[in-house]
Amino acid sequence: MPVRTLPETRSAGDSLVVVSIGAFTPFVHFVPYAEDRGLAHGSAVAMLSLFGVGSTPGRFMLGNLADRIGRRRSVVAMFAGMATMQLWWLVAVATWEIATFALLFGIFYGGYVALYGAGRVTFPPFSGKSSDRQRSYLSSHTSSIRQPL
Repeated sequence: MPVRTLPETRSAGDSLVVVSIGAFTPFVHFVPYAEDRGLAHGSAVAMLSLFGVGSTPGRFMLGNLADRIGRRRSVVAMFAGMATMQLWWLVAVATWEIATFALLFGIFYGGYVALYGAGRVTFPPFSGKSSDRQRSYLSSHTSSIRQPL
């Protein structure tokens, strides 16, 4: 007997895959963007490390938050944070604004990494067969490969 799901639950599972497109974009375009804003190449590359600096606590903070307030609310908060940081990046011109973007996006990206696996097995369409979960991995990897193109 097939599992019945609510449309919003299914869309939550689908959104985990769709957001991977936006999640990988800053990693590819950050250094050229910072250079276009006047930063030296070495400074732009060094500033790229702020993604990792933010990602580490983000994995622990947002993963812990998911245990306290629930996966659905945590996923929504993570998506909202990533979207807000993308909008911030759109208007970031000064060095401190670009650095703030890299650090805060790193935090929300860390939450994305921490919650992606749990969300995949919790939210349909990936809560069923292992072939469905493999398809979600494939879509995530495909979007990360396509970003530089």
